Amino acid sequence: MRPYRSIPQPASLAGGQPVLKDYQLKGLSWLAYLAENGANSVLADEMGLGKTIQTLALIAYLAENHGRKGPHLIVCPLSVLGAWAAEIARWLPDFVRAAPALSRRRAQGT
Repeated sequence: MRPYRSIPQPASLAGGQPVLKDYQLKGLSWLAYLAENGANSVLADEMGLGKTIQTLALIAYLAENHGRKGPHLIVCPLSVLGAWAAEIARWLPDFVRAAPALSRRRAQGT
């Protein structure tokens, strides 16, 4: 089991500009610790505290430090899909994004 440690903001996030707040770095460190030890996790807190950027920072961290460039599956309501795409383009512009997958029912309009 790998020990918990504080990790810095990934270089590929925001072009290397420091954007993560201290509490977001702690969240990233926790997510990385769990991922490195084969565990899954969920971030759950008040709206507006940066769960999206912490998730994207984890994806960048895994790519930079473990060669795990994906694919990564992000499941979200259709109503926020555009926001996720915009955040990925903003914070990880060099990462490849795939088109969203819709359920068969949704794609058929039923």
